[in-house]
Amino acid sequence: MRRIITGHNENRKSVISIDGPPARSLGEDAGGLYEIWNTDGDGFNTTSVKDRADRDVLLSPSKGGTKIRYFQINPIPEGVPQEVISLKKEGEEINVYQNPFSGEIVAIRSSQWRMWDLMWGLHIIDWVYRDNISNIFLKIFSFIALFTSISGLILFFKKT
Repeated sequence: MRRIITGHNENRKSVISIDGPPARSLGEDAGGLYEIWNTDGDGFNTTSVKDRADRDVLLSPSKGGTKIRYFQINPIPEGVPQEVISLKKEGEEINVYQNPFSGEIVAIRSSQWRMWDLMWGLHIIDWVYRDNISNIFLKIFSFIALFTSISGLILFFKKT
């Protein structure tokens, strides 16, 4: 990748300040994230040849600043299996999800599994990730169920 950054010389004429690859990048093997330009919100001297993208790659810019990035995803190499393979079995569609780079099967999903997953999410009152069994709603309803069960046993065995 070639990056061209322009600025001004001392005569206020437009010049190329930087001509070359991005100063910093991450994950070039699978595509990559390339830092093109950063500002810190304090303004900058257009006659400077300082590479403003040559700093640690952080997600967000500083207060009042900006980040200009280029994000690239390379095509899946030839011979690597598809990410999702859809199969029809006994009238039901089954999706097999696999890692396109390692070929490892990550998940298998069907309409029956999706129904089970929905019921599980409703059961533990976690509709987003379906793995949080310690949320406040579940604790409240568990306490109410325990209280109702104990009071029912007391009323059942209470002698009148």
